[in-house]
Amino acid sequence: LLLIFYGDGSGAQNFLGSSKLNQFLTVSLGWGAAVSVAIIVTGKACPAILNPAIAVSNTMIGGLRWSLLPAYILLEFVGAYLGAGLLLAVYNTKIAEYAMKYDGGHFLTNTTGGIFVAGKGSSLGAALMDQIVTTAILVFGIYAITEDRLVKKSPYATPAVVGMVVYLAVGTYTANASSALNPARDFGPRLLLLSTYWGSAAFTIDDYYFWVPLVAPIIGAVVGAIFYELLIGVHTDRHSATTDFYELNIMKNTNVSDSPYVF
Repeated sequence: LLLIFYGDGSGAQNFLGSSKLNQFLTVSLGWGAAVSVAIIVTGKACPAILNPAIAVSNTMIGGLRWSLLPAYILLEFVGAYLGAGLLLAVYNTKIAEYAMKYDGGHFLTNTTGGIFVAGKGSSLGAALMDQIVTTAILVFGIYAITEDRLVKKSPYATPAVVGMVVYLAVGTYTANASSALNPARDFGPRLLLLSTYWGSAAFTIDDYYFWVPLVAPIIGAVVGAIFYELLIGVHTDRHSATTDFYELNIMKNTNVSDSPYVF
């Protein structure tokens, strides 16, 4: 919920604001900070898996039980829908004003709807490649950051560094596919568009482009996890080293997983 509320909120402020701030700073930093805050808020209660793609990759490498995967994915989509709904409630008046002024009173997915969902900025092939590669690199980076056996770090630094990785991904690779990186980040808000002002156009726009940010990040996350395991993971002793922050504070109490990969 917080991830979408603050992440998409940064885009809403940039899109609807009277003075256009630097997009790289407002949107990219907004998403990075949103991830950091969401990890901090949820990390004490349960593993902060905010992304269905990472939930799938964690499960494939043994970091999450298969029996828990459906619940995690469902809750991530529900949280994204609710976060988008809360954002719409806050910015409802501004969005309606924009629609009346610039879109003839219509709520268009490629304008005001773009506040909530990822858009197609290039060819289908380029968008697919973009999302697979950038999500793979994102997951590789997150696994390296949360692997306490590589570099000892303050446990409180992990959310900030993960947020920085997201900031880099959003700030450098947005032109092709709007840096979806997270199926829930796009599909949850897209369901909100379907059920509110925007209607079915939320799914039919750009020749049913919605499946790209839904499927490509999952493929990318699995690829990133496999490469991480082959290049780094299998060479670390995950049982003799000191337990990291998330394992210490969460895993022993919930027995969700024996893996440090909990983002």
